[in-house]
Amino acid sequence: MLAIYANAAKIGDWSFDEGEGQWTYNSVPGYTDLRRGSSDGTWQDPQWSTEGYSGNCLHFIGEQGSGDGDTDILRPNSTADLSAFYTQTFTVDACINLDSIPLNTFDWYNPYTIISFGGKDALNNNKDVYFLRVTQRSEGVGMLNGYFYSEDGVGHSFSHSADILAGQWYNVGFSVDSSSTTDNVSLWVNGIEETKSSSSVARTDLTINGESLVLGAMYARSRSLNGRLDEVKFYDSVEAVPEPATFALMAGAACFGVLRRKDKK
Repeated sequence: MLAIYANAAKIGDWSFDEGEGQWTYNSVPGYTDLRRGSSDGTWQDPQWSTEGYSGNCLHFIGEQGSGDGDTDILRPNSTADLSAFYTQTFTVDACINLDSIPLNTFDWYNPYTIISFGGKDALNNNKDVYFLRVTQRSEGVGMLNGYFYSEDGVGHSFSHSADILAGQWYNVGFSVDSSSTTDNVSLWVNGIEETKSSSSVARTDLTINGESLVLGAMYARSRSLNGRLDEVKFYDSVEAVPEPATFALMAGAACFGVLRRKDKK
């Protein structure tokens, strides 16, 4: 039984149950499916794996783990309509199991990207809207980082205090509620939530195309994931965080549980 977000407007739900083929399908009707790899020769196919958080998953080998420097990605076709993902209030949620921890302590430019949503401004420069990633806290120890840009182009970064280690499954999430200014940013690791406050409004001023949504790397960049990815979900609202007890037996558990409502002021 998969986790259910009460009263949330779900726009993306990829469980990677296919186990084969070039496509993984969004279980939310009317929204985009994702394809492995790219026509770009340096972006390759993540591999299907049966060692998922809940059944099958995709295994990404980033440039740090790949001898040829290739980057595995997952993204829509260039013609996909991504307008639903371009919202000032959003939640992203995923299950990850890293092969290694990013290199270089506190190096924000060398992380493992889980989810990235980007676009272009009037000057045709690559920009970001929001992303979720793992950076290095100390040697061999990672930390979760959520990031969004406001419409003035300023980036806003938020980190979770939990340690992330290689070889373990974690449920991670990031939400932003631009309708509020108090406790309106949330990060969680295995159901342990930490809230932050930000007065900035997430940007919706960029030109978005069908390949602006990327799983496993940054938009039009590298900074790629090195590990397994499962149970990816997107919402155009902020609603719920998994109960910590759900993940007490994470090492051998499937992605299931009961969730509680997150009330926002």
